[in-house]
This record gives sequence, structure tokens and C-alpha cells, in this order.
Amino acid sequence: MSAARRPSRRPSVRTAATLGAVLAATTLLATAPAAEAGPARPSASAGTPAAAASAGTATPLARAPRFGGRAGQRTTVFVRTTGPGALAVDVAAKAGAPTTRRTSTQALQRAAAVTRTTSAIAAAARSVDPSARTVYTTEYTVPGVALQLDAAAVDALSRRPDVVSVTPVVRKHVVDPVTAPAGGAVPANAASDVYSRALDAWRQTGRTGSGVSVAIIDTGLDYTHVDFGGPGTSAQYDQARGTRGAPARELYDAAKFKGGTDFAGPVYNADPDADDYDPIPSPDANPIDGSANGHGTHVAGTLAGYGVTADGATFRGDYGALTAAAVAGLRIGPGSAPQAGLYGLKVFGDNGGSTDLTGEALDWVGQQLTRGTRIDIVNMSLGSDFAPPDDPDNAKLAALVAQGVLPVVAAGNAGDVTDVGGSPGNAAAALTVAAADRGAGRLDGVAVTEPAALAGASPYAAQYSTDWVAPLAVDAPVAVPAANPTGCSAFSTADRARLRGRVAWLTYDDAAPACPSATAFANARSAGAVGVLLAGTADNPDYGISGTATLPGAELTRRSAVALRPAATAGTLRVSFRDDLRNAVDAGDPTATDTLADFSSRGTHGSYAGIVKPDVAAPGVDITSAASGSGTGSLRMSGTSMATPHVAGIAALVRQAHPDWGPLQIKTVVMNTASRDLHDAAGHSYGPLRQGTGLVDALAAVRDTVTVASPVDGALVTASFGIVPVGTSRVEQVRTLTVRNTGSTAQRYVVRYSPRVVVPGVEIRLDRSVIDVPARGTAAVRVVLRIPSQAGLRRTIDPTQQAVQEGVARDYVTAATGVVTLTPTAPSTAATPPLRLSVVAVPQPYSQMHGTPVTFPNESAATTLLRLTGSTLAVGSGPARYRSQVVPFVLGAASPRLDLPAGSAVQTARSLDLKAVGAVSTAPLQRRRSTGMLAFGIQTWGATASPGTAGTPWVFIDVDGDDMPDYATTVQKYGTADIAVAATYTFETGDLVDVQRLDANGTGLDANLFDSGVMVLPVSLSRLGFTDTSTRTRITYQVVTASAYSSSDPQSGLEVDETPPVSFDVYRPALWFGQTGSPAGALVLGDTSRGIQVHRSTMATLQALLLHLQNRTGDQADIVTVRTTRSVRPAVGHRPSVSGKPVVGRTLTAVPGPWTPPGTSFAYSWLRDGVTIGGQHGSRYVVRPADVGHRLSVKVVGRKAGYNTGVAVSGALPRAIG
Repeated sequence: MSAARRPSRRPSVRTAATLGAVLAATTLLATAPAAEAGPARPSASAGTPAAAASAGTATPLARAPRFGGRAGQRTTVFVRTTGPGALAVDVAAKAGAPTTRRTSTQALQRAAAVTRTTSAIAAAARSVDPSARTVYTTEYTVPGVALQLDAAAVDALSRRPDVVSVTPVVRKHVVDPVTAPAGGAVPANAASDVYSRALDAWRQTGRTGSGVSVAIIDTGLDYTHVDFGGPGTSAQYDQARGTRGAPARELYDAAKFKGGTDFAGPVYNADPDADDYDPIPSPDANPIDGSANGHGTHVAGTLAGYGVTADGATFRGDYGALTAAAVAGLRIGPGSAPQAGLYGLKVFGDNGGSTDLTGEALDWVGQQLTRGTRIDIVNMSLGSDFAPPDDPDNAKLAALVAQGVLPVVAAGNAGDVTDVGGSPGNAAAALTVAAADRGAGRLDGVAVTEPAALAGASPYAAQYSTDWVAPLAVDAPVAVPAANPTGCSAFSTADRARLRGRVAWLTYDDAAPACPSATAFANARSAGAVGVLLAGTADNPDYGISGTATLPGAELTRRSAVALRPAATAGTLRVSFRDDLRNAVDAGDPTATDTLADFSSRGTHGSYAGIVKPDVAAPGVDITSAASGSGTGSLRMSGTSMATPHVAGIAALVRQAHPDWGPLQIKTVVMNTASRDLHDAAGHSYGPLRQGTGLVDALAAVRDTVTVASPVDGALVTASFGIVPVGTSRVEQVRTLTVRNTGSTAQRYVVRYSPRVVVPGVEIRLDRSVIDVPARGTAAVRVVLRIPSQAGLRRTIDPTQQAVQEGVARDYVTAATGVVTLTPTAPSTAATPPLRLSVVAVPQPYSQMHGTPVTFPNESAATTLLRLTGSTLAVGSGPARYRSQVVPFVLGAASPRLDLPAGSAVQTARSLDLKAVGAVSTAPLQRRRSTGMLAFGIQTWGATASPGTAGTPWVFIDVDGDDMPDYATTVQKYGTADIAVAATYTFETGDLVDVQRLDANGTGLDANLFDSGVMVLPVSLSRLGFTDTSTRTRITYQVVTASAYSSSDPQSGLEVDETPPVSFDVYRPALWFGQTGSPAGALVLGDTSRGIQVHRSTMATLQALLLHLQNRTGDQADIVTVRTTRSVRPAVGHRPSVSGKPVVGRTLTAVPGPWTPPGTSFAYSWLRDGVTIGGQHGSRYVVRPADVGHRLSVKVVGRKAGYNTGVAVSGALPRAIG
């Protein structure tokens, strides 16, 4: 497979199986019989990866990860130019006060210069790629231009002297709400205001966000909604929707809606996998939100909505006079900063999806700052799962922070998966928000009109479908189909007659729906039903149902379904769907109070400059806020998108209270005063990697004047030790915390460290128990991390984590976490609340093992020992143990270090910068070779924080010798589980043929998958089509790495690095390996003094690649030479001879002939009838009388340094005569 012919497109999978079956199975499905003696293609039934899997079973791997893109797809890149942004120039020109007056002349000149440069760059791109298109330019934050182009243009631009870097734009997506049924006239936001004490802040301090401005980067803002002081009529919403210019003044409240712009247009969606993919933005000056999604409007209402009264008017009362009961009496409760001003920056189309325009919106904020426009906070309820902290877009965000803007960002809704909380939420300076459950919630109601016995308990808890937007006006009997209970296929004639004119009762499994709700609704409508009632299995559904826009319907909760099913089955049930029943049922769960939402993303663990996230938690479950396009209505959503604006509002309250504080001081106080823990069902408190410091407290944040932060961690604030390598010596590190008192009264605190995850062998202590902080002064407390010995460390899982996912042990990072708490010695008040700061340390014990060169003693030796030396790692027992492991490979290729530009995502790209690759097969050790395993070993120049996330290696495998790949093996997470797998797909058809745990050892030992520079990708030989009778067993493989953070090439669009094609025989490899005491055929061996048995099929000098999984990053691989001590010998076809006649008195001369290697020296022994003649060792021999009648010959002994001695005997002469 030549590099030139490696195809650009990636496989797209069609068949798979459950992970439990895949990873727990010990045998694999048989492949189809071979048509010839090479590898057989798996049949359709053999496309499932393991014997326990059944055909058609759903799997999280139902879509292969993207490598490259659709045919002809282009790449959107950001070309960063040299020099500063105009915002920094403006600040310098104004002596550090950017909002005091209009844009400085210097900034305008700098912006114009950037424009000239980016115009020249765009022209240069079009000269190479005529279809190149400018997406946007940024002059103010980070100077540059976003272009959509092909890779040839990328290569040309990267060589320009005015270009710092060329990096693909990382798509951001709306942090999708977890629930989204339509809303109605019920109390909303009220519970959150009470829960976070925002209401108390209004009442006790009078701070409501007045004078503070917040930019919301989202799907837009429906400024016509009464929650924002708009007119609240459908006619005026339609007028706003029809306006492409700035909205008419009568459509909005100027005190609330301060302006904004639409960068995207209504149909924009940058997701190339979406059905409505449309990457061409159509910007205009009107950021009105659409009604189909309404994410931005919902976010805005939670942040700064005025509130809506029970009769549908804007609340214009005194927030300081509100009580909890009064807030609950509102149709929509106020946002946490109800009098803050809002800017709407629309970067998504009306349906949400993905965007490449986030950077443009951030730059717009920078431009407004230079114009004297005050923007204090940016709310970003968007993100990109797993995108690492060195996402170049975060540089634009950092530029805004440097000039006084605080970004408040969603942690994400991807759950408890290591590092899934991506950018921009993992930017160090961001205030990143997790979602808490306050135990409050409401559901829609379905009314029962018959039978009377059930009608009395009406309404019954349910959720209406979201795609039906017309008024609800259904009152009809319910019918249950005789067959097809899920409605996932077309109904029979009999069932069509049964459902016509009735509400169809269908079953619906919330955990594993048999089909999308839209399918069931469509089939019910086709059968003539007037509505759908789904009998759900959840008591409080986590996910909304979409249904269709042409048929109303609802999903009943499990309890409601149980109560109504007998009447439905008996044919006596009649129900009514009504708008006044939206959000009419109390669905609160007191046991959920102060818990973390399951969907809230686990943050980064410190791999990148020690960055750990999230920072705080806020209510994000069952949040009811303004519904775009409804005028006065509401929408219920759950997600970190909903928690984020609540915190942004609290930050606005703090900003109003402390106008002289900068963004990091505001961030710090919000974190410090979030002193309430969230807990799981077992009562364990969540640690900083899920909840940050804790649940926000608005009143404490507004009134507090003392903060605590870790200066060495800078904008992060948290005391993070990051990844802590632990060798054989004691480790001790210190973080000195600064406690700053901006108040006029000295404060005394009791200081202590409270662990959240205790890791044996890790000690975290403070240097004092009491601290005095003078008025308007500072004090310090030292946090000391001490690890006395590697021997005391144990692998430890966070007790709030599930140890088993999908039926197997999950991957996890051992992190010692906790909080430093400062408790005032005087009685705590709102003005002197307890404070806390998170502490995180990730110990990483390492071995120091290395292999020594291997020498086979002679040509006939088939096995020898590869010796391992150094310091091994062997501590603990059971799941908590650490053990050194090594995987040996035949070296395939070595790769030089790439030259990466400073402005790119260097750490991520370095983790995909190939250093060495190899392959190994266990087939020679198996009785049936087809049961063996093939594995590919990869070493990179940098460590991978979490495998299969920010970037991936791909191994393209050609098994039939046609110079094109037949299979592709890559690394990915198994769906939503925190389990890294090597997944193998057929290249042409996209069938999933094999899934293996990435650790490859099958023993449960920690394979050090996180923060490692080596990786092992196993694949079953039988899944590649090899059988016991295969004779063509030589493959060609090529390793390619891909990332969204690299410059593209003409084939992949996402490539970072690649090796040349490598040939490897899977049944007769040049080398294969084993180990005494390890299972026969094991890929992963003990990295101990036992060494490794090396077997060979050739005497050629080779190189083995040893991956030491537990060694320290940067020292995890050896390339070991494997050679044979050869013997000197006569050249092929030659042997020594004797010149002269065997006659007494005559002289015989030994003729050694040509020998290898050249330069061999010789010694001689003369033989009489094959017996050595004593004392005769010269090259000449005089025939003696004793030799008469005997046959003489000579033995030649060849010697050369570094070679075994060689011996050869000449042919015997005729019998000697006298």
C-alpha cells in the first residue's frame, strides 16, 4: 500500500454488538469460508465482533469516527497572522482603560493593517484554490482570517512570513439540553433563584445586575418575548423574524436588549454529518432566535429575564421586595441578574447544530470594547466534547479576559467520562459550570376524562412532544394496537381500523427505544390516529420526545402508564391534551436535592498545564425559562447550558457590587463561596473534577470581600499539582495560596484540608490551622503534597464513579482531590462566609525499565532471551495494584519529530506526532494460528491525555496485496462509556469487524492509558479474515494520525503525521515473543527481570520496539537491535584444499580458499586418515614415511573478532606413497 494511494475517506460502520459481549467474550465468530488461500472477508453475520453478540444489536460504535470527510469536503482553518490584535493596541493607547472612549487611532490603524494582511492571505489562498472562501476575519482579539479551502492552499499559506500558524477551526456545538418538552404558563426559574440564594442577594444587597452587560453567544435572542420587556405578540415576533437589518425599536426593551448581531443566519449548520448541513453563513444585523430550538432565548431568560407575571406581562416590580412565594407565583421567574443588559450574538442556525463562528463572535466583543462599549461577561453555553485546552480558539477568549471580560462557560453534557469536558470550558480563565439538581421539577399533564375512577386523579404526569407547535386540542378515546406495540413499523389493516380517530397507545423504553419517537408518530398518523400516548419506563424522563409536527402526542411517566394501562387495554380510556396542562404537574424529587446531574461532564484532569475543571456547579435540571417565539410562554430544559447563565447572572451581581474588580477576582469569589457540596445517591461528595468547589451561593459571592487563590496556577485559580510523576524517590511539592482581604475589617479563619478522593500513599496537608488576614491585606497558606514512597501508592477510583460500565471495568484516572476550607472564627455571616478552594493532584508512579540488545548465539539458535534491566513497578494487589508491563514489537518505522508552529495546538499535535511504530503477532504461539492476535504499537513524541479523544491514530491494513487498505483500526471511546477501545472496520463497506480493549492485557491491570506516549492497538486475526489454511499471510500496514487541530493534507483533511507502508507476515513474522510465567500467546508481558523470550524466522539483523507501558512519559520505548553472532566460514561453493602430491619428502600446502567475512585469519591442523598429526599446525606439511598408505587432509580453523570460530576440512588426498 503506497503512501500515494492511501485513500482519504474513512469507513462508516453499519454493524456491531454490545460492549459486554465484545469485551467479555473469549471466542470470536467464525469468518466465512475462504474463496482462496488468503484472508477471507467476514460475512454479514460475521460482522459482529464477538461470539456473544447478536446480529443487529445496537452499539455505541454505530458510527465510525471521522477520518477526513465527505468526498470534496473542504477544511475551515484559522490563519493566525503576526503581530498583536487591535484590542491590545487600543488598551495600550488608552493607558489601560479600553472602555473610556471610542476606538483609538492606533487600534484603527492596526485593524486596517490586519485587514490588508488577511486580504492578501485570502487572495493567496484563492490563487492556489479558486474555490477558497473567507468565513470571517478577526482584527481585535487574535489577528487572522478563517478560510474554507483545500490542503494545497493550506500548505502555501503556512510558508508565508506573515503567518504564525494555520489551524483548523474546531467546531463548537450547542450544549444540547437533555430535556426539551414545550413549555406553558407555570412558575419558572423561581426554584433556582431561591436555591442559589440569588433571591436573597436581591433582597439583602439590592444587587440585580443593573449596569452590567452580558454577551450571549448562542442561537440568538427573542427580544420580543415579554421576559425581556418585549411586546410578546406573535405578529411582532414574525416582524422581527422578517427583518435582516437591526430590529425596529418598538420590538424590544432597550434597557434589556443592548444589541448584537447574527453571524450565522437561519439555516447555517457546520456539522458535515447533519442532514441540514449548510456551512455557508448568511450574516445580518438581527440576532433574533428561531422558535424551533430556542436555546439562546432560554439561556438569556435564566441569566437576565425580568420575569413574567401570572397574567403574562413583564414583571416590573421591586426585586428587593420579592419573597420565595411571590417568585413562585410568577409565570416565569426572573433570571439571576434580572436587570443586567444583554447582547445577542447568534453563531448557530435556528436549529442549533454546530458552528465554526465562535471566534468571530469573540472578536466582535473585542471590537466593541475598543469602541467604549461595556461588556463585562460572555456567556457560552456551547462547547466541543474532548477538545483539549490548547484549542487555538481559547486564545481569543484569553485576549478578552486580559481586557476585563469574564467568560462563563458550560462544562458539557457528556457525563462521567475522563476529560470529556472540552473547550472553551477548559480554558484556564473560564468560569466553568457543572449542573446540579435542586430536586425541583415539573412535567406536563395528560387529562383523563373517562373512566370516572381515573378522571378524579387527573392530570397524569407526562411530557408533550416537542415538534408539535400548534395549540393542543385533543379529546379522544385511546386504542391499543393488537400487534406492533411500539409503532416502529407500519400498522396492519386491522390495527389501522382500530386506531383511526383515536389516540394510539404505544410502548416506549426510555433506556433503549425500539425506534425514534418520530417513526412511531408517523406510523400512527398514517393509520389515522389523532394523537399518540407513549407508555414510558422512566418516572422522570431525562430526554424529551420529538414526535412529529403533524401529530400531537405525549409520553407518560412509568407511574402514569401503570395507572392508565388497564383502562387503555380494556378500551375504556379517554384522554385530553391541553395547553393549560403544560408543566402543570409537580415532578419534584426531594432525594435529588444537592445532587449532581448525571449528564454533567467530568472535566480535564491536569494534563495540559495543570488545568482542571469544572469550577462550580449551579442548578441545571428541569429549568423552565423563556420559549422563543411564544411571546409569553416557557420551555423546560436541562443541561449545563442552563446552569451556565445562572452563574453568569451571579457574576453580574458581583460585578455590580464590586465595579473595580477584574474578571479573575469575580471568578475567584464565585468559586470560593460555592461552599455547598453535591453528593451522589450513596452520600459521597463529588470532587472538583465533577462539581468544582461546589454549589454557587449568590448572596455569599456578592457580599464576600475575602478571596483565596493559587497564584502559581494563574487564571485557573484552583490549586492544581497536575500530573505528578512518582519514581523511586520521595516527592514533595507546594502550592502557596494567597488569601486577599479587600474589606476594611481584619479576618481570622480556621484552615483545613477536606479530602474528596483519598489516594493511599498521597498526603496533602496545610502548614497552618489558623490564618489572620489584615484589612486590605494578604496572607498565605501553603498546601503541601507529599508522596513518601512509590510503594505506598494504590490505584484509586473516585467513589462517585461507576467502577463498571457496559459490563466491564471502566478506565479511570487516579486523582487525589479535595478542598481547602477557610471557616471564619467569628460566627459566619453573608459578609464573612466560609471559603473554599479545590486541590487536585494526579500521582503517576513509573518504572524505569529498559531492554538490552539481543544476540542469538549462532545461526542455528531459534530462541534467545531479551534481558530487561532497571527499576520495575510492583505495588499493591487486586484492582488497586500497579505492575510494570511491556509489549514487544517488530519495529516497522521510525519517524522524526515534526516542526510545529508555536501558535498551534502544540501539546495535542505532539501527542499525535509519530516517533516509532511496530507490529507483533501471537499466531506462531497458537496451535491454531487463526486464533492469534495482531497488535500495532505506537510511540509518539508527546503524551496523550486521554486516548481516542482529541486525536486518533489510524492503522490502514492491506491484507490482499492490492496496494489498497482493506481494514482500518482506530482508537475511540466506546460510546458514552469511559472505555478506550481499538475498533477495526472494513474499509470499503464500513462494517465493524472487531473491538478490543485498548489495554490489550485482559487481566484488569492498569495499562497507564492516560498521559502516556505509547499505545497498543490489538485486532483479532480471524476478524481480518485469516483462517488456519491461509497461505497469503503478509500484510502491509500504515499508521496515520489525525486531529481537528492540525493543518490538513490533500487526502485526509485532518492528518498530523504518517509512516511509510510497512510489510509484516502475521503467521511467519521475523520475530515473535513470549515470557515464562505469562499466558501463552499474551501480547502484554511483565516488564521484569524475567526478560522476554525472542523467537525468529530469519537471521537478518532486525530491530525490536519495546513499549514500556508504565515507564515515565518520554522514556517509554526502546528500539533494540536483534542480531546473530555469525561464524566465519568458507564462501558458498568453496572448501579448503591441499596442493602438492602425497609423496614422501614432498611438501603439501594448505589452500583455505575464499572465506567470509573478509579478513579472516587461519590456523591449520594436518590429519592422517582424519586423525590429527601432532605438532603439525603450519600451512605446509612435508610428507613422512609414516604417511605411506594413508590419506592426508588439512583442517582449517577460521577466526575473526566478533564472529564464532569456523572450521572446515579439505578433501582427503590419495594415499601417500614412498
